[in-house]
Amino acid sequence: MDFLADFTENLYDLFNRLRGGNISHRSALFPRSLKTTFGRPLDLTARLPDYRTNKRETLARTVADLIEEWNHG
Repeated sequence: MDFLADFTENLYDLFNRLRGGNISHRSALFPRSLKTTFGRPLDLTARLPDYRTNKRETLARTVADLIEEWNHG
């Protein structure tokens, strides 16, 4: 679904660029909001030896830890 939204917005932007005019008057089809969350930092340096031996598992564990921090942040 995200792909379709991005594709649609890119087409809308292309259409507006071809029409010309000032960029400040263009509206976004899908306005984005930003959420900044500060949480406990992850020590990625400590995970480097595990990453060198098993990249896929270490990356999956790191992403899971980031998601866990996001959900509780």
